[in-house]
Amino acid sequence: MAIKPVKFKNKNRNKKTGSKNQTRKFFLLFIAFWLLFYGLWVLSSQKKKTIPVDQIPKDTVNQVTPVFFPESDTLRQHFSKSSEDQLKYFCLKLGVLEKLIKIKEKNNEKNVFLPLNVSKMELNFANYFFTKNLTANGWRFINGIENTSGNTQTLSFYSPGNIMYIINLYYDKSKSYPVEKPKVSIFITELGENYQKSYNDIFKIVHPINYAVLPDRKYTKKYIELITKAGYELIINIPMEPIDYPMTNPGKNSIFVKMNQHEINNMMDSFIKDFPNAKGALNYLGSLVTTDEEISKIFLKKLKEKNLYFVDNLTPTSSLAYNCAQKMVLSSYKRSMYLKLKDSKSVDLMVSDVKNSYSQIVILVTPLSEIKDIKLLKSFCDKLTKEGFQIVFGSELEEEI
Repeated sequence: MAIKPVKFKNKNRNKKTGSKNQTRKFFLLFIAFWLLFYGLWVLSSQKKKTIPVDQIPKDTVNQVTPVFFPESDTLRQHFSKSSEDQLKYFCLKLGVLEKLIKIKEKNNEKNVFLPLNVSKMELNFANYFFTKNLTANGWRFINGIENTSGNTQTLSFYSPGNIMYIINLYYDKSKSYPVEKPKVSIFITELGENYQKSYNDIFKIVHPINYAVLPDRKYTKKYIELITKAGYELIINIPMEPIDYPMTNPGKNSIFVKMNQHEINNMMDSFIKDFPNAKGALNYLGSLVTTDEEISKIFLKKLKEKNLYFVDNLTPTSSLAYNCAQKMVLSSYKRSMYLKLKDSKSVDLMVSDVKNSYSQIVILVTPLSEIKDIKLLKSFCDKLTKEGFQIVFGSELEEEI
């Protein structure tokens, strides 16, 4: 006799299996829900933190090293440390007249209008000044835009309170500013290859002069010793590959475009080690190197690490090094004109050129070999001083602001 299967036991087993499946599904859905929630939270957080930076490298953004208002500074008594007061403080520190500072709020954004003194302030320096000081106080840089004519720049920031400020930099046309003389800094370059006793006369000038010495040359150490002893400013004259290499050779231990980052860093470390008292650096030749943005960033980063300023000798005028340095918030300047002193007439012409300059800072560069008579250089410095110009070391240019 055949035994019939007991069907109700299978039903109970199916019910238990179904119940387990439902529990498992609920548990998986629960985990999926929380994973989705966490993923959305992470994305939203990153979205808040990610700011399109096309002017300043990522490693310079959001580094908060507060610039405290000095107790002795008379500006401090007028302003607290709110974001808007911080901005006003730096505007006045830059030399913008308080009556000209305009702040207008529209669509939850604050537009700041800053007319600058054309005879005292360069737009690029104002850009650098605000970027450096605001980011040091926790402001987040978004981007910078320059109009096609180059006479207006717009900087966008988020304040620590997450309010967008759009800073408009342009030259004042209301003639509200008094006429001021620019600061002048003179750089004598290409020291180190040759030496003769008559060169010692250049260290007898009573005016502050910057001397740029080539590394690893026959008389490099001698010039470093003379300059340091005389109390002038020592500059590293970094040798770099020119466009017409090897016809024009920058010499041994120079930066070439074929070098990788490691090689360039090692060379820069060697230069800086040999120039412990250097305050800045200036390129020697380099017409090929300074038109390469990636290579420029490598050697400029080393200068920034050691707190050395950079002067772009503009060989050629299409050099990208100065703009790279500005984007990196590195103290940097560019040659205004070559200092050509052949006779007394050329001295007067150079003084006239400086007087006609519309820049706040005038950088004059001349190789040592071009100085035929030290008396002409002394005469030039004396006449500039009589005209009311202030001759300063390169390291003092930013301090003068």
